[in-house]
Amino acid sequence: MPKFKKKPIIIEARQFAETKKSFAALRKWVGDGFYSSYQEAPFVFIHTLEGEMAVSPGDWVIKGVKGEFYPCKPEIFKETYERIVVDEKRAEIKQAIEILDDLIISLQNHNKGADIIEHKRTLMRIEAIKIVIKAII
Repeated sequence: MPKFKKKPIIIEARQFAETKKSFAALRKWVGDGFYSSYQEAPFVFIHTLEGEMAVSPGDWVIKGVKGEFYPCKPEIFKETYERIVVDEKRAEIKQAIEILDDLIISLQNHNKGADIIEHKRTLMRIEAIKIVIKAII
């Protein structure tokens, strides 16, 4: 029988906790496909491609590649997915780029006769870039 491997894709996911903050965040994120029932247990229901599905506290809600939502039990989520850090690294890279832009301007000014103090500032900026890049790597 043929074997298959899941394609590596990046998904968005949020874990549902039994808190008002988690409830509100999940409701906002899922949008119209969200409703809840607190008659027997704190369940959230979401509309999926397979119909309505319950989300229990601790479950993850995954946003698929076509924008669809579906629940995933924590044990399965842990075995299937690993967290990647995108936004935090993007901000650090943006900071490094801004420092580089300032450095370029500073070097251009240095070539136009800037003084030794400006040269030392440029060297300090180079050190700052090295620190930021080492933190990213």
